[in-house]
Amino acid sequence: METVSVVDLGGEQFFYAHPSVLPRLDGVELTLDAAIRALGDDAGDVIGRVNLAYADEAVARLDPIDGVEKIADDDPRVAQAGRIADPDDWRESSAGDASDGRFILCEGGTIAAIASYGIWDDAVGSIGVFTASASRGRGLCGRVASVAIEDLFHRGYPAQWQWRATNTASGRVAEKLGFISLGGRDIVRVRPRTG
Repeated sequence: METVSVVDLGGEQFFYAHPSVLPRLDGVELTLDAAIRALGDDAGDVIGRVNLAYADEAVARLDPIDGVEKIADDDPRVAQAGRIADPDDWRESSAGDASDGRFILCEGGTIAAIASYGIWDDAVGSIGVFTASASRGRGLCGRVASVAIEDLFHRGYPAQWQWRATNTASGRVAEKLGFISLGGRDIVRVRPRTG
């Protein structure tokens, strides 16, 4: 499902959406409420505020990267991890979505943590992280994310970390890894048009 975002980044504001949706927002005030009104019945669930932070090689403080494995999106362990994960955590982490790079840490033969990234507009790599509930609080997220971030840097991209304002644990990991907060975005899903 597509989304519309009202982005506040470094003091600038703009809409970020699929090109098929952007013309419907031409001339619309840069607020989430105004975007929802412009979308009418096509406006779906409001995701709300997501914080945005960025890192490049100059500011990143990456964790040790031992024990991390690079895998394909269709690795059956990903689907297995998704079946036992909290559905909201899994969806928010984008762990089950198609990626441009995916990395895992395993414990006892099962995935304990996942980091994946997608390249946006050939400009930045957006990191998604997931840690199984039984494996939280031990720094695994930072370790697996560090490998994904290092891979992005090797490909020539800066890294983006985004998290819901309510997910303070994710924000703390981003800060520990050296990410600099530059703004946020307010998001609403857009229902696909039929016919």
